[in-house]
Amino acid sequence: MEKCANWLEWLNQTRFSSMSETEKNNFDKSLEYIRDNVLSIAKINPSDKIIDIGTGTGLLAFGALEKINENGLVVFSDISKECLAFCKGVCEEKYPNKHTDFIYADCSTIDVEDDFFDKVLMRSVLAHIVEKQPAINEIYRILNKGGIFAAFEPLLGTNIRYHEITEPSQIDEYEEFKNAENEIMTDKNNSLTNFDNFTLENNFKVAGFSDIKITLQDVISKYVVTEGMVDKWFESVQSPNHRCMRDNFLKFFNEEKVDNYIRQVEKSLLGKELTTCVKVAWIRVQK
Repeated sequence: MEKCANWLEWLNQTRFSSMSETEKNNFDKSLEYIRDNVLSIAKINPSDKIIDIGTGTGLLAFGALEKINENGLVVFSDISKECLAFCKGVCEEKYPNKHTDFIYADCSTIDVEDDFFDKVLMRSVLAHIVEKQPAINEIYRILNKGGIFAAFEPLLGTNIRYHEITEPSQIDEYEEFKNAENEIMTDKNNSLTNFDNFTLENNFKVAGFSDIKITLQDVISKYVVTEGMVDKWFESVQSPNHRCMRDNFLKFFNEEKVDNYIRQVEKSLLGKELTTCVKVAWIRVQK
């Protein structure tokens, strides 16, 4: 299992551990696309006061800095001190004349006054929060009247599952592993998969938003399963706070059974071309 010390290490290194160079390049391009689309949804004005919640390595915030003038403000907010220190260093080097600030805070308790920001930005942050309502309530609180929340979220609960791409005859105890996988993917305490566009819409309504637009997009990938790829699937982690899939299965089966299952999945898929689809959500809500 890949380990990482903190969010900065995961963002800069660990999340790429299961990717080839081609996949890394494609991922970088996808991040640029996400940044540009979120900023377009937000409709940033040069004098806007903007906060990027869960900024990480600052993808959205640095993009916003390119769009503001001397009257604008971009706030980097994160629960990771390492990420904030990284972003501050980049700002000091590349954006010394831009108005910036840095807030070390949980998403649900941001130390700013009510109705302060014109725009709130997020990218793949709600997917890492188990209880999403408090964070969305906080977004509503800190936005001014007419302010816009713009975000991107992957709906990982729509990911294809191993039992859907393997033949029952090729897997020992197929039904038991299928049931365990379904339980893992529907665990209400798994922040990555405990939400969809419908639950998010309800969260926004409960917070007080009425102008809510959530647009879904299918992200389709095609690739041939190569040697070692399946091991990486089972051993990679989606964040410093999440178990890898192998460890998730170890809650249901012993190591021998899990490792045998991984070998059988690899044997059944090796050399095959797979087409996978996951839905992502583009979010625009206005206060």
